Order: sequence, then structure tokens, then C-alpha cells
Amino acid sequence: TLPIVFNLNVGHATPRAILPFGIMAKVDVLAQRISFTEA
Repeated sequence: TLPIVFNLNVGHATPRAILPFGIMAKVDVLAQRISFTEA
């Protein structure tokens, strides 16, 4: 399955979040959290 994330403040929105490319991440929809699984 492929999760779809919407209403996430990245890019030009304020406040901004930075999402790195090429890094593995986990999306927890119940906790409404994105965590990166590698440094």
C-alpha cells in the first residue's frame, strides 16, 4: 500500500517542514507523525 499525506506544511507553506529526499521514513497515521528511520 502507498500512504497519501495531505495538508502537510512543506515547501512554501508556513510553518515549514523540511523533508529530505532519499531517506527512509515511517508514516504513523494514528499518531499523525512522520519519523525518519535512518540518520
